[in-house]
Parts: sequence; C-alpha cells; structure tokens
Amino acid sequence: MLFLQKSDGCDSTQSQPKGAEQPKEPPIRRFEAVTSHGSSDVALDTKTGQLCRTWEWEYKNNPTANDINSLPTCYSIYLSEQKTIVVTPQDMKSP
Repeated sequence: MLFLQKSDGCDSTQSQPKGAEQPKEPPIRRFEAVTSHGSSDVALDTKTGQLCRTWEWEYKNNPTANDINSLPTCYSIYLSEQKTIVVTPQDMKSP
C-alpha cells in the first residue's frame, strides 16, 4: 500500500493572508554592458532582450549607423515600464 501526502511547505500557490507583505523579487542586473573595444555605450536589457544606448549619443560620421542611432536609451526603456497612477476628481471625493 502506498500513501502520498501533500507537503504545503514549498507550495507557492498558497494564498497569503490579507495584509501580509508579498515577497520582493531579488534584484537583478537588468542592463548588462555590451562591451566592444573597451566601450560600454550599448547595453542589453536582460528583462526584455532589447539593446539600448547607455547614454544619449549618436554616430554622426557613419552613414551605416542608423540602426545603432535608432536604439532607445536604457533609461527611456526603464521609464516606459513605470506604472502611472491616474487620479480623477471623482477619486478625490470622500464617500
């Protein structure tokens, strides 16, 4: 006879009691420098897989650099993912 017992110790699907703090995600190194020739002007966003410029720069003397010049900055990618909270006048009324 075989008995199986469910272990709830590591079950991540258990609901948290109300008011319990959710565990925070561990910090990640989101923007990893893609170095070439000792320069770190381009990085890889490890969250989205997108390449980005680490600062606002542009190749001016290279006509084939349009693809690189069109990369967004890493900061603009980060800002675009921040949540925006919209408060309307009706939200300000007390119940």
